[in-house]
Amino acid sequence: MKKPSTASLRYIALLLGTVGLLWSTSILQADPRQWGPPGIPVRQGHHIEWQRAAYTDANGYTMLVWSDTRTGDRDVYAQLIEPDGDLAPGWPVHVIEWPYRQEDPEPIVTDGGFIVTWIDFRFDSTGDVFAQKINYAGELQWNPAGVIVDTNVTSMVNETTMRGATDGSGGAIIAWEDNRNGDGADIYAQRIDANGNIPAPWQADVPLGVTNSPGLQSGITADTDGRGNLIVGWNDSREGDVYAAKIMNNRQLPWGGAGGTVVCDFAAQQLSVKLCPDFTTGGAGFAWLDQRDTLANSNDIYVQRLDSLGNRMWDPDGVVLCNADSAQKGVRITPSLNNNIQDGFLYCWQDLRVNNAVEEVYAQKFDLNGTALWGENGMKICGDAGPAGAGASRDNSRLTSDLAGGGLYVWDDTRHAPGNNLEYNTYTTRVDAAGDFVCGECGVAVNTSVNQQQESVLRIVSGADNYMCIYSDFYRGSRTMRVAQIGLSDCSVDRDQEFVYGLDGDATNPTNIHMVMGHVAFVWEDARGGNAGKQVFYQILDTTSAKVYDFIPDNGAPIAPENAGSAQFDQANPEVCEDGNGGFFCCFENLEDVTRLVRLQQVSRDGQVMCDLAGQLVQASNVDQRNARVVSDGEDGCFVAWSGFDENFQLDVYVMRMGPNCEPLWEAPVRMSTDLQDDILESLTADGNGCCVGIWQGGDFGQYDVVAAKVCGDGTVAWQEPVCEFPGVQSEPQVVADGMGGVYFAWADERDETRLKDVYGQHFNANGEAQWTNGGRLVVTAEQDQRSPRLAVDSQGRLYVSWLDYRNTTDLDVYAQKLNTDGTRIWPETTGRAICQGLGDQSDQQMLVEWWDGLYMAWEDARTTTFTDIYGDHIREDGDFSDSWWGLPGEEVHLGGAINVEYQNQSQPHLAHDWHGGTVAVWVDWRSSGKEPLQNIWANWVNDYTVDVQEVAAPLPSTYELTQNYPNPFNPTTEFKFTVPATEAVTINIYNTLGQQVRTLVDEVMHAGTYVVTFDASALASGVYFYRLETPSFQTVRKMQLIR
Repeated sequence: MKKPSTASLRYIALLLGTVGLLWSTSILQADPRQWGPPGIPVRQGHHIEWQRAAYTDANGYTMLVWSDTRTGDRDVYAQLIEPDGDLAPGWPVHVIEWPYRQEDPEPIVTDGGFIVTWIDFRFDSTGDVFAQKINYAGELQWNPAGVIVDTNVTSMVNETTMRGATDGSGGAIIAWEDNRNGDGADIYAQRIDANGNIPAPWQADVPLGVTNSPGLQSGITADTDGRGNLIVGWNDSREGDVYAAKIMNNRQLPWGGAGGTVVCDFAAQQLSVKLCPDFTTGGAGFAWLDQRDTLANSNDIYVQRLDSLGNRMWDPDGVVLCNADSAQKGVRITPSLNNNIQDGFLYCWQDLRVNNAVEEVYAQKFDLNGTALWGENGMKICGDAGPAGAGASRDNSRLTSDLAGGGLYVWDDTRHAPGNNLEYNTYTTRVDAAGDFVCGECGVAVNTSVNQQQESVLRIVSGADNYMCIYSDFYRGSRTMRVAQIGLSDCSVDRDQEFVYGLDGDATNPTNIHMVMGHVAFVWEDARGGNAGKQVFYQILDTTSAKVYDFIPDNGAPIAPENAGSAQFDQANPEVCEDGNGGFFCCFENLEDVTRLVRLQQVSRDGQVMCDLAGQLVQASNVDQRNARVVSDGEDGCFVAWSGFDENFQLDVYVMRMGPNCEPLWEAPVRMSTDLQDDILESLTADGNGCCVGIWQGGDFGQYDVVAAKVCGDGTVAWQEPVCEFPGVQSEPQVVADGMGGVYFAWADERDETRLKDVYGQHFNANGEAQWTNGGRLVVTAEQDQRSPRLAVDSQGRLYVSWLDYRNTTDLDVYAQKLNTDGTRIWPETTGRAICQGLGDQSDQQMLVEWWDGLYMAWEDARTTTFTDIYGDHIREDGDFSDSWWGLPGEEVHLGGAINVEYQNQSQPHLAHDWHGGTVAVWVDWRSSGKEPLQNIWANWVNDYTVDVQEVAAPLPSTYELTQNYPNPFNPTTEFKFTVPATEAVTINIYNTLGQQVRTLVDEVMHAGTYVVTFDASALASGVYFYRLETPSFQTVRKMQLIR
């Protein structure tokens, strides 16, 4: 950072010819998070969860619902499909947008629309039941926050088990599993009327207990009885049997009261029950897996039919659907309808009868008397299982009636890649009422794109000549939701529409770097490609959090969009440095066949990828390269260093110099290390004079040392010296330039006979000569472990060292020390300065020195014990907190201030300059997590005072200009414009009436244009100030007045 010289200050004071108040800062607790407490998403996935929830009503409208995380946390969305198959205009609809998680939605058909119910975590971590009503226009009919169905805070709602059906009066009956009785799970139900109220005799906050027996009642299945009531079935742990209950809309339980009636209690295990309506009686049909055939040691399938009173209409022990050899699984059941009259039941399942390894799809139809119509043990829908496990797998079958006495079927199919479950495709077929194939045996492809097409469900509209297949498509790696219209006569796909797509996969390992004009680049690893592998992505934002370049998509672009050497992408461990022209270099490790090699990419100040689209290979090799680092060479190029195997199969440290556009500037890499042991590169820095210095850990087990070397732009090794060779283990070494041609080092050291870790440091001059005590200077003398040092240097060459500290013997805290160039300690001599002493572990601390030699820090913080958050600190050059947000003078316990404390984990922080005296923090954000952990990239601009500089649309200026600020006087923000007619270095500084520089607003190369500056003087005292525009060929100054 440039600071004005004494002569410059004297000149400005004379120029201004005034005297006034000394500058001072006021201690205010102003939230420094300029992008708001939640931060902003740099990369935010949808992470769509769909439970195949889709229903068609009597008017031919189909609603399907899912949850996704496009806004950060998880919300519920819905899509309406019109009777002709068109996607309804104005949809998808945001059913519920509320903090935390709303998930596992279920649509329920009602009058002129649908009721959507879901599991909601806004009140507690165990989940509650909420609902909303939506009409065909997509309008929410009830409170936008949803209406409460049940909020028992002591019960855990079993996710994905909620079911419901219409109450016949525009409302719904909803059933679910929960454990409020403390004995595993029971089934409860509640009714909600057409207006979103709980109608009598039902009671709010007192749901109906459908089961009350000891043990586990779970695996709920439910559907309407066709008369405004709900039938539920479940697996019951009392005897391992299948039970059912009818829930009347008047709150009665006619099938045996609480506990229900038995569907099958044969002396064997029954499980995985499924049911469907029996519209002829107001009862239901059931199917389940049955283990009564103990000799086969496998599951068979049995079925039953209950009438409206709960009486078993077929054999009391159930009727066998399939008892073929080996196992059957995944049975499904639906009514068989013919001209709107039910004539029986349709079933499908996965069958392992051929080789007990490869699944095939089978189907059957029973008439209403329980007679099988399509042969003994069913008919094969699709399969080619052969001896010894041969054949392609077909599984996850689903079905629906063709409304003509036959069935429609869909399944996941691996015929194009047998045995590869990462290459499922979707197939469908139709079987007529006589059990004959309409579309040919083994079906017709719905979609055979790359990756998976799966999770299908079928729906049909009465009178239509086609049916709908709603499915998930992963052809882009992440989930796309699609609906295909398929002809009833030949199963051909007439139309296939995408209605929602969203990124999936985790984004991790972020880093960021300042570019030009307040632009910040973000770089991270991204697994959005699914089976295609992991890539490095980038994005560029300005200090308004807006994208700088429209050609970069909202969630970033691949930094190396083409693959090299492997069938799948495998890019990892990105590292970045400035390129000297407002852009940046990025090195990363790329798996090429079976070898991990280092590649380099450059992104220009205009956001364009400048090198080979796969990244430039830094050095060809047939052995792995790892721990790559990159730093600027000061001449528009960079040094790339890594650890790689030598001819003796030992890891050595190598460095290569690369020029603009990733051009190699040396014929071959330079070897920095020469030992015969493994040398593992840990840290690399540019010395500011066209050289780089790397430090690594080497030596033998139990006696690891730290060694460093300096390599200059001509490829010569200027020096290679041991930094510390004391007995014991030296580890976690770090290096940073001192701004005077030398470098500082720090490491964790176990030389103490107790083998506890201490933090030591060393200072080398430009010639590689140690300036401090031989073996290093002890940075802190506290008890217990101190480890994981991090380094930063201010403009006067003074060193900041931070570390993780275990002196409290309970958890890790963050401490720091500030040292002069001679190694003397500036902060408390023996203890260092406590940065954070919060409960739980603090870890992964990051540091950045701002314009005025103060220190920004950020770290992972587990003070809440459940999740980690991102906390930080901003300490001025004089050692005081810059704002009470970060802490107060004299406080006994230092905690720091919140950077992000949203739901779930935040981790892996990194800091970059904002070039306005603050920092831009980026981290891995887990707020989208629910059933599984999900990781995205979020960021915030952290600045105790705000300066916003934006280019405005205007004709290219021909002269310099600095306008008078407006308003003037002001409190606390004001605005002014300036113009520059050519590309050159521009500085705008603020001075007080003594000529002392108190702020830098602009200090960078800017292209010709007109700019507007918004200046927030919240941290300044009242008084007269001067703002000065200076370029190599022009300077001018204006006066402004701050009034409190």
